[in-house]
Amino acid sequence: MPPERVTSSAEHSDTAVALLESRYGYEKVLQLLREFQRRSDEDIDQDRLVDETFRLVLGVGWSDFETEWRRFVVS
Repeated sequence: MPPERVTSSAEHSDTAVALLESRYGYEKVLQLLREFQRRSDEDIDQDRLVDETFRLVLGVGWSDFETEWRRFVVS
């Protein structure tokens, strides 16, 4: 992977985690990670897994979170 893509990915994940923590709190970030770990062996479409996990833990689907994240990044 080219270095600029690695930097971009790291920046994206940093801002996503910053939003998660500021909007939902540190405990929800940990709960989200634990739920992903718990479900890591499930034979399920990854998009569905992400959406279901976000809904379960945060009460918001992935697409809504992504929209919120995009607004957060440009603010």
